[in-house]
Amino acid sequence: MPLPPRPAHKVRYRIEHHDPVRKLVIQAVVIGLVILLGWGLFRLGFRLSGFEELAAQRRIESLSAQVARLEEENRSLRNDAAYQRQSAAVEHKALEAVRQALEQAQAENLRLKEELSFYRSIVSPSAMRPGLHIQSLTLENGAQKGEYHYRVVLTLVRGNGRVAKGRARISVIGTHQGKPATVEVGGREAMRFSFRYFQRLEGDLKLPEGFTPQILRVVAEPTGKLEAAERDFPWQPGKQTGVP
Repeated sequence: MPLPPRPAHKVRYRIEHHDPVRKLVIQAVVIGLVILLGWGLFRLGFRLSGFEELAAQRRIESLSAQVARLEEENRSLRNDAAYQRQSAAVEHKALEAVRQALEQAQAENLRLKEELSFYRSIVSPSAMRPGLHIQSLTLENGAQKGEYHYRVVLTLVRGNGRVAKGRARISVIGTHQGKPATVEVGGREAMRFSFRYFQRLEGDLKLPEGFTPQILRVVAEPTGKLEAAERDFPWQPGKQTGVP
């Protein structure tokens, strides 16, 4: 049996209308929107960056003001420190000057007392026997340990115009390492004296280490008819002893 014939295919057509002007308008609108959006974002970023720059500028100004204030405080503190140092130096000099003046006044007072005792013994010697006398002794501490400076005053009472001449010896009596000992001041060499009314003999002495002084003995040995004089003084540095 013969097959029935196949139906013929139908051809369909679609007609599209091309509008180039509309396409260009759409593209222009899209491009415009993109440009506007980009410009808006740019302006927004610029404004935000401006805000950050303003905040940074304000922070810089604040820090600059703090730095200036701290520098001013440092200058003030340095000036105060310099003033304090200068004041301390001035006060130290003033105290040193007062100390020196006090020492000079004490030394002058001691000298005047010594002079007074001299003249008392010379003007009014009735209480003292005629002849050579060891009037007084002054003993002062030296610059170093064991060093001392001494001043001995010799007087001649009612000498009738004669001159006392001779030698004087000084010795320190004490103990050394628990045993009695004597230190001869100046070794065996005696001090010479020659005077009509009074004379001072002075010098330095140094005690050996471990020596404990107790008595300072002065012996004056004149030439001629005058009798020798001998006197013991207690060991008292810083004091004048033997003044009547």
